[in-house]
Amino acid sequence: MLRALSSDKHILLFLEVLLSFPLAHGDLLSVLLKIYGLPETNRVAMRGRLQHAQKMGFPPGANTGKGRPAKYHAGEVLALGLMFELFQFGITPERAVSLLQYSAKQTIDAFNVAYDIFKRKLHDRAFAIVFPQELDRALGKGGSPALIVTTSSGFFLGDRMERGPRFAAVNVSALLDDVLEAAQSLDLTTREEFREDLRLWLLERGEDGWWLQ
Repeated sequence: MLRALSSDKHILLFLEVLLSFPLAHGDLLSVLLKIYGLPETNRVAMRGRLQHAQKMGFPPGANTGKGRPAKYHAGEVLALGLMFELFQFGITPERAVSLLQYSAKQTIDAFNVAYDIFKRKLHDRAFAIVFPQELDRALGKGGSPALIVTTSSGFFLGDRMERGPRFAAVNVSALLDDVLEAAQSLDLTTREEFREDLRLWLLERGEDGWWLQ
């Protein structure tokens, strides 16, 4: 049956029937609570944060239409995880989403590098280096992205250190590992299912443009 399908995008839709991904909203909440070590009593607060992100259209593609429940592929769970990591640096939800939106290509690049390390089981880590002060200068002015991608084996910031006093580093590889470990511990997926869903999600987003949904 798979041979009769014409593209990876069709395969992604077909696999939704077979695999645990995309996650339903309740399962996503359970994964996020697990990642951040939060008790079940925090579920309502976490749901409120996710609903706020949904109203801002984040992550793109997760909202399936009015009256239909949102579903989250592996990449969209990573995107939400990255948003929550930015919260830890004191970045507001609105600015976090704007930062990821403005630097959408670099965000996908970070996920691609982390996926490649994960797939090949390399002794390396992918990092998203965030420059919050760049956002104010860049928005509406066609400036530099507020996020760059690097790895632990080739850590490089270039001339960005001259552009402001602060930057924040998010270990995207560790985030990917945390998402998978949490989902596995809740019997929501396997390593193979997670890897395949993420692979197809990255292919689709690379073709369509993540923020053009």
